[in-house]
Amino acid sequence: MSTTLRIPIVTMLALVATSLAAAEPTLIDVDTVRTAQDAFQKARGDVRILAIVSPTSVFGVDSVRALESDVASIPAGAALQVFVIWTPTNGGDDLAVARARSAEVVEGDRTTFFWDRRRQVAHFLQGTFELPGLAEGMFLLYDRGADWKVDEPPLPTFWMQRNDRLGRRAPSFDAKTFATRVRELLGSDAAR
Repeated sequence: MSTTLRIPIVTMLALVATSLAAAEPTLIDVDTVRTAQDAFQKARGDVRILAIVSPTSVFGVDSVRALESDVASIPAGAALQVFVIWTPTNGGDDLAVARARSAEVVEGDRTTFFWDRRRQVAHFLQGTFELPGLAEGMFLLYDRGADWKVDEPPLPTFWMQRNDRLGRRAPSFDAKTFATRVRELLGSDAAR
């Protein structure tokens, strides 16, 4: 005798929605600059990417997507961590949008997303880089030994920008060029 399990469509949709919600990437709230600093320091020994972008900036989100796509081709075992700090700089930037963008662009478990609602990291880096405006639209690459001291983040090994408001302090962001520099820093890890 065979038994057929009948699940109402509403229950099945609820199960699917629950499983999809569980797959969403974690979005860490930046209480203080120390929140991002601690994550950065915890990954010491890995090559690290720090991207500071607005979740409603088409250029910023497209850049993160392109970066994630290029980084996805690097083997999972490579010593690489990506930190995306969503920073509100445009109207409509909020936690819900940052959460949605994180779910759209995530390519693996090597990426950590932050929501910096008070733009603390962006202001901190503005001073560090002596920028004329808020540090946003920046993609920073750090080598394995980079050490973020309390009042002084390390200068990146390489960086690119997506925002002309910063002036021409770094090359315009190009995902392929950036990924090439990432692979150079990873060395043999990139070929695993």
